[in-house]
Amino acid sequence: MSIDNSTCGLDLSKDWTNSSVILTCIERPAEALALNTEALWFDKKQNSIYCFGGDMSFANDYHVPTPSESIWAFTPDGKGTGNWKEVLGPTAAKPFPSEITRLSSGVDASDESHGYYLGGWANRATSPLITEDGYKLMPGFLTLNFADLTITNTSDGFYQYGKMINVPYYGTSGVLILLGKGTLPSLLPFNTITIYDKTKQKWYSQLASGTIPDPRINYCIVGVRGIANDTFEM
Repeated sequence: MSIDNSTCGLDLSKDWTNSSVILTCIERPAEALALNTEALWFDKKQNSIYCFGGDMSFANDYHVPTPSESIWAFTPDGKGTGNWKEVLGPTAAKPFPSEITRLSSGVDASDESHGYYLGGWANRATSPLITEDGYKLMPGFLTLNFADLTITNTSDGFYQYGKMINVPYYGTSGVLILLGKGTLPSLLPFNTITIYDKTKQKWYSQLASGTIPDPRINYCIVGVRGIANDTFEM
């Protein structure tokens, strides 16, 4: 068994089925080894996708060392492929900040100017700088500024294994909404909704009402504004 380190593109301008779909794939650089639970932040101005975090949980099985702390950016070329470039790390123009640790299983989202990452854990599978056994829970709210690629930690909040999404239509500069929270192997309940006001930099908690979805784990999240512009569907 080997690690699949490829990046694949799908042409969304054409119809396809499971049998006819065509993926265009390129290999990621060996230094940008694909990890579990990586966060992907989209920078619309630079047309780039920043990749942060993740864990090498199978490193011992594959005898592959955990890669250096870094952030890589993927810039699509419009043809299903693109280019990977290290923007923070050993080969980049700026080093990866020493006070920040690569994390796994936190929640992440991005807007027009920043990438966000809340909570998660770290161990030998996330960082080559960690040598002790066990998991280290990492409370904190990391923000990557797309303009100058600086990372800040502005909160002591902790979230694990849930999902976070940016909702740009509420407030002055939008809010972040978080769903699901917990520690494996428990399923994550949806009875509480956490909201972060980016302008005020404050957290709020709202009890859910109505038909609350059953608890779940390893789910996906996507959002779109309602037709009447008075709802946001997730």
